[in-house]
Amino acid sequence: MAETIIRCAELSEAEQEPLAGSAPQVDIWLMLEVRSAWLPKAPADNALAKPLNQWLNETIERCAQQGKKLRPQFIKRRSTPAEPLSLFIASSQGLYTQQFETFQDLLDLDVMEVPLEPNPEPVYFVCTHGQRDVCCSKLGIPVWQALEAAFPGQVWQTTHLGGHRFAANVLVLPEGLLLGRMR
Repeated sequence: MAETIIRCAELSEAEQEPLAGSAPQVDIWLMLEVRSAWLPKAPADNALAKPLNQWLNETIERCAQQGKKLRPQFIKRRSTPAEPLSLFIASSQGLYTQQFETFQDLLDLDVMEVPLEPNPEPVYFVCTHGQRDVCCSKLGIPVWQALEAAFPGQVWQTTHLGGHRFAANVLVLPEGLLLGRMR
């Protein structure tokens, strides 16, 4: 006889666990395109080169010294290797983007100082991080596909946003809205 598996998102929804107040407090979102497979604890645990990880850690520390909580996320979408990589920075000042060819191009970038290009449209980041929690993949991928159909080019997959029990989770920037139980 087949065993029925009840996932955390299904249990949370069945128990009507409240979503309000469960989102993390973030001052700056750093959304870095990483096209390779994400490890379960990414972005903290990843296969990126040591200089890029050092840049990322130093960026987090510089923000903390200024009293700002920076939250890094890895993102991806259907891209070809010929397309440039993307970096999004979102704060109370808005959403900005930077295109780059290689990760080496980021090593001199100070996200607190560099003039980035304003991003005029909202961008949607859907947690599809199945290596972290299967609910994020199972419930997130259909939401990502539906949003991409509705808003082509404005939707990205992202690493774990937190609260996989509220999957599917969607972050909307620059608004800073973190939505759960999206279908």
